[in-house]
Amino acid sequence: YRTPENISGTRTIGPDGDFSSLGMAVRYLKENDIAGPMIFTFTDRLYLESPISIDNLYYTSGPQPITFTVAPFNSSELIFSALMNAGYGIRLKGVQKIIFDGTNEISNSRQPYSSRKLSFQVDTLGFFAPTILIEGGCRDISFNGLNLSGYRRWDGSANSVIIIDSIGNISGDRNIVFENVGIERGFNGIFIQGVEGNSRRIIIDQCEIGGEVLNGFNQGGIIVYDVDSLIVRSSKIFNIKTFADRNSLYGIFLGPGCTN
Repeated sequence: YRTPENISGTRTIGPDGDFSSLGMAVRYLKENDIAGPMIFTFTDRLYLESPISIDNLYYTSGPQPITFTVAPFNSSELIFSALMNAGYGIRLKGVQKIIFDGTNEISNSRQPYSSRKLSFQVDTLGFFAPTILIEGGCRDISFNGLNLSGYRRWDGSANSVIIIDSIGNISGDRNIVFENVGIERGFNGIFIQGVEGNSRRIIIDQCEIGGEVLNGFNQGGIIVYDVDSLIVRSSKIFNIKTFADRNSLYGIFLGPGCTN
């Protein structure tokens, strides 16, 4: 039973803030009705988080933009310990207008490969999982100015850093933007399984996909199936090396069902 309040405005996440963790901030969102734009600002340098699912949000009158950003002149890192029954760092499921913005007064120059002040990674001692999982018909999702590190271990076990999985949702996931994002450590950088004709406008702009040694990838930079209008521009893909010759290598792989 929900006894919600109408919420909007700005909140902080940190030791002396409104919430001590991202998990608590997301719980607050789910328990209330979102009446206007909201901005959550990370104020601390390090957060140890359980898996977080952003879903089942309620609004007073249609979806409102929700932004997670970093305090000016600061940088923040979030480490997620994925679980077998929650196999992700952050999951976005069927939500709209979610923005992760790692730019601030110093780094918001809009130049290629500018500074990134917000970092997410999954703990490689935890469950085999992507750092970001997008599913359930998401719309208008933006990642800007982030570093994302995935799951890859010395024994070759690895997962994609970002997975967009539209299987099971006929409307697909649309208008998903990655801008100035560093992506490293995993099996693939970005793996997209769309729904043919309905998963549209996935944009990868000014991103760096790759890393040194174990921070590289076992198979590919970008792997895509059944997406209409994939845009990749001004981005780098590098240091992809198979583990023990187990699989083929790809910079960008466009599978069946990709158009435009």
